[in-house]
Amino acid sequence: MNKFLRFTVATSLLAVLVAMVSQRAFSRDLTDTNIPAAMPQPSLALEEVLSSTINTRANARGKKWNYPPYATGLGTDHTMWTWPVNLSCVGMASDSYQATLIAPDKLLTCGHYGGEQGKSVQFHDTNGKLWTGYVSNVVTIVGDLRISLLSNAAPASIVIPAIFPPDVTDYLPTHSLVGLPAFWVHKNGTNGSYGGAIQYDPVVQVVEANGFGGLGTWMWVRHNGFGRFGNGATATGGDSGSPAFMMFSNTPVLLFAATTPGDAAGMFVSGSINFAAIAAGGYTNGMNILDLRGFKKYP
Repeated sequence: MNKFLRFTVATSLLAVLVAMVSQRAFSRDLTDTNIPAAMPQPSLALEEVLSSTINTRANARGKKWNYPPYATGLGTDHTMWTWPVNLSCVGMASDSYQATLIAPDKLLTCGHYGGEQGKSVQFHDTNGKLWTGYVSNVVTIVGDLRISLLSNAAPASIVIPAIFPPDVTDYLPTHSLVGLPAFWVHKNGTNGSYGGAIQYDPVVQVVEANGFGGLGTWMWVRHNGFGRFGNGATATGGDSGSPAFMMFSNTPVLLFAATTPGDAAGMFVSGSINFAAIAAGGYTNGMNILDLRGFKKYP
């Protein structure tokens, strides 16, 4: 009996030790990379992770969707329906277009209004503190897609959104993002509202098409009335650059900066053509590319 007890205790201690070592190694692996790891989800598929959180929040009561675009507090405003998704990455440029950080020293912008060349962009961090970035150069990627380079990098107190890897659809059973929920940070807001509104806008189309002088991957989102924040409005003049996102749990995943009128459409940053062009120019440095290897990959 005593031998059995000693063996049981020793086995238990060994199991605890192995777990501690594994946890330390896992934590160290995460610390050593700036790419958010998509942890294995034994009970949830990727499409469920991308849908469950946002759909629950789209029905939230006691929350709001309006925000002041010229003094945005999307990194601190707990009353927004998307919170705790931190959108301190969304700023306002000196030409009154919204601009979004895609890396600490880079913005995702559009070419048809100049990509914020020579402009300044104001952000408010997770403490509500104002920070201003200055655009020193604008790089043409493909079509209307631009990466605007900043002369100064954003502080760590501003949350940089994730982006999907170009093979994201390999982890979805339909091999498509169409139908999955998203939200659009609409600068001009909803009909009859003052200021901006964060609209629940699912993805309705992703296609490769020629536009603005080049072949690229385009994405459309459209409000559909789901939940309390799904009766949005379409884009109007000045909405260019307004970003669309998905939710990976509480992480914002940047999709595009709006180019065309309608609900919202823009060049999908993770589309195969667009991403390849960004990578070919060496501009992925500093971008938070989601690691989806913990999820099932479909043939």
